[in-house]
Amino acid sequence: MKKSALSIMIMVIMISMNSFAQKTWTGTTSTAWNVSSNWSPSGIPAASDNVTIPSSPANQPLISGITSAVCKNLTVDSGATLSIKGTSSNSALLTVTGTATFNGELSIGGYGISPSITGKLAALNVVWNSTSSIEPFYGARCEVSGNWTFASGSAINLGLCSLTFTGSSSSNIYNYSNTSSFNSVTLSKTGGATVYISASSSATMNINGTLNIGSGSVFNGASSITTILKGNLINSGNIYLNSGTLNLEKTSGTQDIQINTNDYFNSVVINTGGTVTLSTSYLMQLKGSMTIQAGVLDPQNNTIALFGNWTNAVGPDAFVQGTGRVIFNGGNYHQYSSDETFSTLEVNKSAGGALRMNGTDVTCSKYDWTAGAIDVLNNGTFTVSNQLLDNGIAGNFYLNSGCTINLTNLTGNIDLKGNLYIYGGNFIVYGGVNPCWWPAGGNASITMSGGILDFMDQGMLIKTDATYSFSHNITGGTIRTAGNFACTRSDFNPTAGTIELYGPSACYLIPSSGSLFNVEIDKTSVP
Repeated sequence: MKKSALSIMIMVIMISMNSFAQKTWTGTTSTAWNVSSNWSPSGIPAASDNVTIPSSPANQPLISGITSAVCKNLTVDSGATLSIKGTSSNSALLTVTGTATFNGELSIGGYGISPSITGKLAALNVVWNSTSSIEPFYGARCEVSGNWTFASGSAINLGLCSLTFTGSSSSNIYNYSNTSSFNSVTLSKTGGATVYISASSSATMNINGTLNIGSGSVFNGASSITTILKGNLINSGNIYLNSGTLNLEKTSGTQDIQINTNDYFNSVVINTGGTVTLSTSYLMQLKGSMTIQAGVLDPQNNTIALFGNWTNAVGPDAFVQGTGRVIFNGGNYHQYSSDETFSTLEVNKSAGGALRMNGTDVTCSKYDWTAGAIDVLNNGTFTVSNQLLDNGIAGNFYLNSGCTINLTNLTGNIDLKGNLYIYGGNFIVYGGVNPCWWPAGGNASITMSGGILDFMDQGMLIKTDATYSFSHNITGGTIRTAGNFACTRSDFNPTAGTIELYGPSACYLIPSSGSLFNVEIDKTSVP
């Protein structure tokens, strides 16, 4: 019994040793990988063998002229070189079923410029340590079904070597080196498997070519780092950048960004030598901010929604407004816009807060209010040049001393269906097909301690409405109208301030109910 148990134990140990056999390159005979005498112990590595390439042999290993070579885990020591090179008739392939760890060099590529001849490393995981290097040639390929690591201190530039993530399981990119970079990256995952920028990544990630997300693949940025993309985003899958910043930095020409339904980014920086375009019609949703630092952003009439701030550091020509829409839809905090001209601007801050013009000038052709406020301060200006899409003055407006709000509704109403907080400055309303009614179409209020509220083209009626409420706290300032002024509310009784009737046309003052504090008539010419 004891002898039998001992024999079984020895067999188990031998099987285990054989399962994890170690092969070390000696280069005794030549540089050919597939020559038994070049290995210790002798024999070409099998898929279950762990392989080490030391730096000492004069003959360094070359995989060339054979269809494929295999091993389990691969370690290339510092000072050593592994070459995977196609020939005029055959591609070269090394399949590593475990982890390929590089402390030395990988020389990889096809043959000449033939597109059909490649040199490929296919591995579960790839690790590039601080002493590693790569010499990529035309036709170089890497395929990874697991994780990819740029270790701290590494300086790997994949250059002509493309990288593809394959398989049905999720992968991580661990990036700890600012000086390492990808060329083109392709996600060919299946079943919705994800490639993550690992949350532990700490360095800027550089993609010098195209990012291609295949159907059924997901790219997820879980780390608060900067990702620099210098090529196009070709996207048939999904991209979810939960954290960090995506810098779009193509040096010239058009950088095309494709977005699918439910995709989102955190913050985006346009820092290109050309033009960034959004070529698909899906919403570009930003959890953070949009910054135009260099180049041009052309959304191609599509919609951009952002939770953060809008900053255009270049000038008005750097944003092609077209007929698109920009939506400020962050949480219960203020969002800010630099000087900018939008086509349609929407404020949709259901949790609270305002879009603020803090010393900046913001103009839009059309304004659409859904929730939240416009707040103009520090000599800023907010201008709607064409249309109020809510067919009236909707939402909340805050105007401070030295600031200006210009609202225009050329073909619709200018009724008050929101809340005005005027502490100074000039609030000017243009257009309107009918006089301005307070309230109409929604609850309304006005708080005014200074400044001017000016209805340039129409008169106004403060009226009783059984459906909507109206309140006021007028302690200063001037309300001006070029048309009639009428009041039928008994509860309209300002404690200060002035009602001014001005302009060249005849009009009526009809305070049939309530009271006025000061009235000024400034009719320059009456027929």
